Amino acid sequence: MRAPFTRTARAEDDKTAQIEKAFREGVDLYQQGRYAEAQRKLKEVLSLDPRKELAARLVDEAGTRIMAKMMADVRMGNEPTYIWQYYQQYQ
Repeated sequence: MRAPFTRTARAEDDKTAQIEKAFREGVDLYQQGRYAEAQRKLKEVLSLDPRKELAARLVDEAGTRIMAKMMADVRMGNEPTYIWQYYQQYQ
């Protein structure tokens, strides 16, 4: 029988991987001009409630330039701005 904290740690690792994947896919879709799909991926990221430090790392990875572009693009809704707010809270 596994200890409860092991399952909790594994679940957290799985959630982190899911957030990272959805964020990266969202950025890739945005860069391909697939805005509705990109917005859905960023909504998924937010629904998974990323930790501020994770959001900050992902924004750093994507680059502030692409995030600024996504925030300024009306086709992307408010999701990039919400993720940016996580980034700012962590910084």
